[in-house]
Amino acid sequence: MFLGFSGIAQIAVPQAVKNTFVQKFPNAQKAAWNQENATEYESGFVLGGVKMSSIIKTGGKWVETETTVKISELPENVKSGIIAKYPTAKIVDVSKI
Repeated sequence: MFLGFSGIAQIAVPQAVKNTFVQKFPNAQKAAWNQENATEYESGFVLGGVKMSSIIKTGGKWVETETTVKISELPENVKSGIIAKYPTAKIVDVSKI
C-alpha cells in the first residue's frame, strides 16, 4: 500500500531504480516514491487505471509488484477459505503480490 502526502520533500531516487521502473512500467502514471529501507525504494503508481506499487533495490533489481484487486475478483475457493478460517473477519482490501 502507498500513501501520498503533499508538502513532503521529494527523495533522491537512484538512476538505476528509475531505469528499472521505466523498463518494467513504461506507461505508469502518477508515480510517487518513498524509501522503504537503506536498499529499497517503493513507487506507488497507476497503470491501466489500476493502483499498483513496486519495490526496486538500489542497484536496480526489481523485488515485487503489488496490485490492488477487487474483492469480487477473488476466486471462490479463496473467499470461502478466508470465511472458513476467519468467520467474523471482513475483507476490506485485497492485493496481489
